[in-house]
Amino acid sequence: MRCPCRPPSLCVAAVALCCARAHADFGVTFDRPGALDRFTIGRPDPDHLQLDPAAGALVITTQPGDIYQTANNCRNLLTVPAPEGDFEVVLAVRRFEPSAPTHHLSLGIFRNDDQLVRLTYWWRGPDRAVNLDREDDAFQTAVRTGPVDFGSRPFRLRLQRQGSRIAAAWSGADGVWTEWGTVEWDGQVRRVGFYAANSTSPECPSTEAAIEAFGMTCAGELPAQEPEETVPPPLISEDDLVQYHAIRGFNYVPSYAADGREMWEEFSADTWDRELSWVEQLRGNAIRIWLEPRAWEQDPGAFARALESALSVAARHGLRVIPTLFNCWPSVRPAEWAFGHLVAADMSMGSLRRYEPYVRSVIAAHRDDARVLMWDLINEPDFVGGAMEPFIPYYCAFVRSLGTSRPLTIGFGGWPLNERFGPLLDVLTLHIYATDVAGHEAAITGVKDLGRRLGQPVICNECVVGAADDAQHRQNAEAAASAMEQGSMGYLVWALVDGEIASLRPDREEGSNSYQSFFHADGTSRAAVSALRWGP
Repeated sequence: MRCPCRPPSLCVAAVALCCARAHADFGVTFDRPGALDRFTIGRPDPDHLQLDPAAGALVITTQPGDIYQTANNCRNLLTVPAPEGDFEVVLAVRRFEPSAPTHHLSLGIFRNDDQLVRLTYWWRGPDRAVNLDREDDAFQTAVRTGPVDFGSRPFRLRLQRQGSRIAAAWSGADGVWTEWGTVEWDGQVRRVGFYAANSTSPECPSTEAAIEAFGMTCAGELPAQEPEETVPPPLISEDDLVQYHAIRGFNYVPSYAADGREMWEEFSADTWDRELSWVEQLRGNAIRIWLEPRAWEQDPGAFARALESALSVAARHGLRVIPTLFNCWPSVRPAEWAFGHLVAADMSMGSLRRYEPYVRSVIAAHRDDARVLMWDLINEPDFVGGAMEPFIPYYCAFVRSLGTSRPLTIGFGGWPLNERFGPLLDVLTLHIYATDVAGHEAAITGVKDLGRRLGQPVICNECVVGAADDAQHRQNAEAAASAMEQGSMGYLVWALVDGEIASLRPDREEGSNSYQSFFHADGTSRAAVSALRWGP
């Protein structure tokens, strides 16, 4: 096949691509009218996309939008059908000078907007960098990132697929390729392409990416037309689905709720939407919530609709959800902590089957729901002592019998109980309420050692000691975040926003249960938010 590229002086990337040893090729230089006709443009916006044949460039003006987790609102995504088998794709960039959070230009291999591998040049503050990442069912994992600055000079991005391995590389004006990591990815590839955007920040100013050429070679035939739309399989390997150490987020009780019944019987999607946007702004990727069996018993249909709405709102903000089915906060003050609350009598042999219809209804509706990060069977059963037997083994087996593909965990107050019940679970979780790094490190070391012995991932799904004093609260948050980052531990802090329950009231003073929220209900943040540095 004749090489469609211009002379090497203008488009070294595409010439190298199309004149290689492959059997088929696709090459576009942006120096001729009609060049855009060879692409499918996702969410097109012609006001921010300018083909300039005289200058030999396609100019994309960035604007708010992204393909990040479930925030799939990027404009002007240019793609072509992907070939079957092995292939290589290269993007030749004449100029792109990212200068504000988070200008970025990405070359990607896509199954869809939520399953992809991507190589990105971006401003990460305070420098420019190249980042290789992947998304599996909208859960993003960084593979490699590091400082790289092309200045105003041309550069190229490259992705190569060989079997289940995707290799990334970049080159600057000198033409020398720098390998930038590999990803094992067995997913179906439907499209390849590129885009430039600002991420979701409305304050980020626009900049321009001048693209010179795009090219692809493959060992077989290039697709002649759009591949048929296929439905992704409902189940994928948990190893691919979740990189547990990357979990960052909040425990969430909406500000309007004084107890679990109010949370669900007076469900407000607008409140959830507003308050979860603050988690998205911090680049969090998960929330943990409390379900309420008594609200389900009152009106199963209304409860189911509210939970579906909650999961949808969270997904719009790029957040996956850990629903907690039951709770064992201290029974001496149920009025202040009544979220799915059980006392010892509820967990006795005579009461066990009472909750089967509730559990069956919730699990069956979301058996393979990728918006559910994992099921947390019961929060802090430590408080009921021996009453947790036989409740935990019984309901672990019952949840398994319902055939859910989502992992199962229990939010223990401390890590030793994971040793007793860990074999029944998929993920080990614990709560760490320490005020210094050393206290966190001791707990992290203990549970990680156990996780290695059992072959299970671990996360901390509650942390950060509360304080009415903002400076003390920030210090506590910094100790927790530092230890979690150093220990490569995924974590969710307690809790997102001021509310009616005990530890989320500004007037609360009770040791580690003192005022613990990170945001006020009006959206203003407390000082401790600055400790949560979760991404670009």
